[in-house]
Amino acid sequence: ENCEMVDGQPKCFQEAFSTCWTMGGSHYQSFDGQPFHFMGSCTYTLVKTCHSDPTGSTFNIEIQKEHKDISKTSSIASLVIEVYDVTVAAVHSENGIVRVNHLRSHLPISISQGRIQLEQNGRFLQVTTDFKLKVFYDWEDHVVVKLPKKFSGKVCGLC
Repeated sequence: ENCEMVDGQPKCFQEAFSTCWTMGGSHYQSFDGQPFHFMGSCTYTLVKTCHSDPTGSTFNIEIQKEHKDISKTSSIASLVIEVYDVTVAAVHSENGIVRVNHLRSHLPISISQGRIQLEQNGRFLQVTTDFKLKVFYDWEDHVVVKLPKKFSGKVCGLC
């Protein structure tokens, strides 16, 4: 909820978010609600800012996909988030552990003067920034990205 003074009166409103997700190795849904499917075993940009932001709210979120065993399906080998000159990586099956600028750390963590919060929320890693980007990863094959609507038209990638 955001609150501000309008004509001397406080006004509060719910901030709108867009959601993108991937799960099961090949299933995706973009911010505009469109589902799509594809297999692959490369590194993919899920979402990143495409235009410079004077507030410094730039970020890049990538997933590295790999083939499962000998099957033709793929899974998420790692999730990498770059924001505020910090790189946060979560690696498949390393539950409760993240790598911050390549150093293994246990959750919860507050970094970049509190502008980035990393915590465990149920079975998910939850990364939250001060500009309200939220990323969830289950250390397996499910990633969810929630982004304030103010970023609409300013991001690119699979989402």
